[in-house]
Amino acid sequence: MRDKIYLAVISGIFLLLLIWSPTAFVLEKTGLIELEDLANYKDPEVYEEDVLFAGLLNKIEEGKASLENIYTNYLPFYAELLRFTSFASGNIQDEFVYMLWNRANKPAASVAQTPEPDISNMPALSDSDDTEPAPEPEPEPQTPQFNFIANKIADAGMFRVYRVRSADGDDSMGFLDISMAMPHRTAANNMLDEQRHINRIAAANKSVNFFVYIATRMQDTAYYNEIISTEPSTNDIFNDFINGISDNVAGIAWFDIDTLEKRMNLCFKTDHHWNALGAYQGYTEIINMMNKIIPEIGSPLPLKGLIEFPNVEYRGSGAGRTNTPVYYDNFAVMDIDLPAQHPTERVTSKLGEYQRGRWDIDRLGRNDYTSHYENFYNTPNIITYPENNTNRRLLILGDSYVYWVSWLIGANFDKTFVHYTLWEQDLDYNKFIRDNNITDVLLLQYSARTLSKATSASKYLEQVITN
Repeated sequence: MRDKIYLAVISGIFLLLLIWSPTAFVLEKTGLIELEDLANYKDPEVYEEDVLFAGLLNKIEEGKASLENIYTNYLPFYAELLRFTSFASGNIQDEFVYMLWNRANKPAASVAQTPEPDISNMPALSDSDDTEPAPEPEPEPQTPQFNFIANKIADAGMFRVYRVRSADGDDSMGFLDISMAMPHRTAANNMLDEQRHINRIAAANKSVNFFVYIATRMQDTAYYNEIISTEPSTNDIFNDFINGISDNVAGIAWFDIDTLEKRMNLCFKTDHHWNALGAYQGYTEIINMMNKIIPEIGSPLPLKGLIEFPNVEYRGSGAGRTNTPVYYDNFAVMDIDLPAQHPTERVTSKLGEYQRGRWDIDRLGRNDYTSHYENFYNTPNIITYPENNTNRRLLILGDSYVYWVSWLIGANFDKTFVHYTLWEQDLDYNKFIRDNNITDVLLLQYSARTLSKATSASKYLEQVITN
């Protein structure tokens, strides 16, 4: 009898879990309940087109990934349990790596004495020789050296998350960095695919100027392996991408984080996106690139400063994927005077709510991992500055990096249209250009998407149809 009760209880628990997860998923999607979004998504395996039944196999993999997500993220108390285990294991691993680094770099206990110089054969100075010795040369100024150690804290779908911290024990210098988990050769082949798409789009309509701007990340830089030695730098892939862009592209530029200091100053500590200063730098680089071909758009608008919210701690995708709350940014946005805007065809923001301390409206700020970046500005398809007289109309093909600069880039044009490629909707490119009198096109995307297809999207640049 006791065994039957035990089996009944165990079966009831499993049945409850079997029903609970999909029920919670449906209720959350319909808005009846609110659950914490941990951004803990499994990306499906992808079969290349040359594999037999690739389409069917990819559908099966997508279904498997969806089921795994439902029966992981929607289990009861999953968020609390994952946060506890991730934080505990991360701290233990961090301290172990830090201890090993200190032992490997501990200074020697004694310093060898410099031997006295042999002066037996040196000529003696006469009493009348009062020549003063030559002054010691001024030491050259030294560039401050930052010593960092890094350790992997999580595998998160197509990415691995590393905690990068100061070897001197100053945690304020640390950040989370997201690296690609795919094989280097796969990333390189994916880059060639997207490179071909860009060249195809650029050649499809010679009546417009086609520009490219890539929002890079630390793995694209030459110094990456000085910080994280366990992952391959994608600097070679990035360079091959730039070198393979055709002459049909009117201009190409990329987010300049070619030093560690720039990465720390221009990107969020826990997110792959640029912060307010980084977004402004990206905007200026874009306008300066385009201005060489179309000077009518003028120069970048000046930055007055930052509007800061010291009580809003922003923890982005890296923190959300790993439940690592150690680092955060005090949230801030750009302060810029804009030309007169259209009453409806414009980018709006939640500036008023934030200034009143009401950033928790519409789910903002209710947990540490909510993306203030994605929710501060809205994402319209048309942005109009009716008093501009540039006679330029822009089409932006962009992902989430566009959210913080579309309103700025648009301020240098009469009208701007935005096609968000991360929404995975087809665009009849030539028809759209013809119907909307487009004069210029800007492709603005995150390098992991444009170079390596390292996102969970099912469509990339093939959604821009040029036939």
